[in-house]
Amino acid sequence: MKIVKILKFFITIIVIILIIQLFYVLYFFLFAKDNKFYFDGVNSISYNEGSFFTVGSNNDNTKYFEKAKVSSYDDNFNKVKEKLYNNEFSSTYYDLLLDDNSVVTVGSYEVDKKDHKNGNTKALLVKYDKDGNVLFERTFGSLDKTSFTGIINDKYYYATGFSNSENNSNGGAYLLKIDKVNGTIKWKKHYGNSYYGKYNDLIKIGDYIYTVGLFDKNIGIICKYDMNGKLISNYKYKYTDDIGFSSIVSDGEYLYVTGAKKYSDNKRALLLKFNFDLDKEDEVIYNKNNSRYNRLILSNDKIIVIGIDKVDNYNGIIGMYNKSLEEIDVVSYGKDEDTYFTDIIEVDGNYVVCGYSSYKRNYLTKFITFSNALKVLVTK
Repeated sequence: MKIVKILKFFITIIVIILIIQLFYVLYFFLFAKDNKFYFDGVNSISYNEGSFFTVGSNNDNTKYFEKAKVSSYDDNFNKVKEKLYNNEFSSTYYDLLLDDNSVVTVGSYEVDKKDHKNGNTKALLVKYDKDGNVLFERTFGSLDKTSFTGIINDKYYYATGFSNSENNSNGGAYLLKIDKVNGTIKWKKHYGNSYYGKYNDLIKIGDYIYTVGLFDKNIGIICKYDMNGKLISNYKYKYTDDIGFSSIVSDGEYLYVTGAKKYSDNKRALLLKFNFDLDKEDEVIYNKNNSRYNRLILSNDKIIVIGIDKVDNYNGIIGMYNKSLEEIDVVSYGKDEDTYFTDIIEVDGNYVVCGYSSYKRNYLTKFITFSNALKVLVTK
């Protein structure tokens, strides 16, 4: 009799567990899947002859895997064409350049289910013709987390990125020289901590390439290379956030770099000025906590920066400085929604900012045109 009671007890427990699991499965398929948000965001923007070109990612209405996308818009931001990268798992594009009648995109993608589960990626470069047909596609990276982050056009393409791993010392921040015709990698150079190191942006000035990124945890980096990939000099900056330095431009006399300065309990947006020998000339910090500057451009004798700050929600911020790094104005954009500013270009004397904003639990692409006085002219 005692054995029978014990068996009944265990059977009851098993039945309860099965019922709980059944409810969980039903909930996931009936409710949880529908509760996943839709994402459609832009990471970089270019403009040519009345058309805007952007790259980013969206989850293609599946609300699960993100797909890298390249899109074109007319001058009123009406979408003309869009091409998604055709892979089974997640992918995204971070930067693009326009090269004659082609669009060259760089980013990363997940190869298989194991990559998706572990958050691992390979770097991805795809060159499209003006109709969205793939001219060539190249991948790079054998380490855990690898991605291209930026690309510039010269006689060759030069790309920045990273290949990070806990188990391989050959990782870190990467600079690559790539053939424009077929995408063959001519050389690749890595630098920095194999787990944290990354380059986020680059610029060519004369016979040198300058890169910016993260050397090690919370250590920003700016490096100078010759055209053969030889590291000439570098400057390390303590302390940044986990992105490091994120953008670089030059006025022909100095280099200007954006990022965030790390404090014990917050971070603040950062703008720096270097000479071509990588001596730091000056820096300025935005006076709001939980902020960073992502990108910058030069506009006549002004420096225009964009980024984000956070109070209750994330807000986009756009700022104007003179070349002595004196703040002229910084404007916050966004109220009850999260807004992320990711890139900026100047078109016809105005500043076109792209990114994405939250809307009813989803995230959608956003375009805002600011005047040269940082007043909002158009939102789309």
